[in-house]
Amino acid sequence: MAENKEYVIITGASSGIGLEFAKIFAEKGYNLILISLNINDLQEVHNSILKSHQCDIQIYAYDLIEKENIKSIFVSLKSKGIMAKTLINNAGFANYGEFISVDIGK
Repeated sequence: MAENKEYVIITGASSGIGLEFAKIFAEKGYNLILISLNINDLQEVHNSILKSHQCDIQIYAYDLIEKENIKSIFVSLKSKGIMAKTLINNAGFANYGEFISVDIGK
């Protein structure tokens, strides 16, 4: 386990910026709650981080657009007595285009 008992939630954690945040927070001694769509990618991130850092890593392969999935994560973490103090909300939703031309509603 990490010396720092705090948890950080990182969405979009299986690649890109989310993955890099996961590595940085693990290096700093945080425990991780990693959320992304693909369980295989999350498991790979989990295993990779544990090779070089001692921390607790909880992984959840959920689409966060579904409110029930958010509730499921909350219930799971609560049942384990895990409370996160930090959220890095990095999940994307496949919206492409120049910022200036993207519908403001999105």
